[in-house]
Amino acid sequence: MATRRRREQLWDEAEAFVQQRKFDQALPLFRSLANDDVPGAALAVATCYESLASPELAWTWYAKAAKAGDPEGVLQLAFRAREQGKQKKAMTLARKAAKESALARAVVAVWKWVETANPALESELLAGIPYYESARSSLAALLVMRGETDAARALLEEGRAAGELDCLVPLGNLLIDHYDDEQGARQVWREALERGDINAGQNLVWLVDGRRGH
Repeated sequence: MATRRRREQLWDEAEAFVQQRKFDQALPLFRSLANDDVPGAALAVATCYESLASPELAWTWYAKAAKAGDPEGVLQLAFRAREQGKQKKAMTLARKAAKESALARAVVAVWKWVETANPALESELLAGIPYYESARSSLAALLVMRGETDAARALLEEGRAAGELDCLVPLGNLLIDHYDDEQGARQVWREALERGDINAGQNLVWLVDGRRGH
């Protein structure tokens, strides 16, 4: 087992490789640290594998991180369960992670909103905004449901200014549905599409087809 000082050196070296996006060089260092049961190392191995497009190996290491008690590892397992349609398992795992993770608490709030549209979740969604982008768009949806469209717009515009992607499609939808601002919606959706949101592309097609229908 490496000395504490050597472990710190290895971690710094691995982090430097990550900053340079040299994940293949960071990986063996993080694996060495994980073998020494260094907290956070298993999660770092998982994220390296994910960046190297090796999802199965990434999930193996997320599971190891979860087993080691890392709440982020538990949360990643929750995301996977949800992708597989295992909603109950996903929520159970997310709630477990939420005991130690602000990110996980934000995820739980968003998932509860998706399932229930309960306005009582407002404070939880608001608290989650700094940690999880979807908390912002979920809170905006809550405000729209309550008739507070200007507040929802301001909230989404704030996210846009901060460089958040998740708020763009909802902002475009709001501009169309409540402000009849086709130009503004088009601009926001194009911005989202350029950043990889395929839903924005579908909305732009809908907008063009709608105009053709007039």
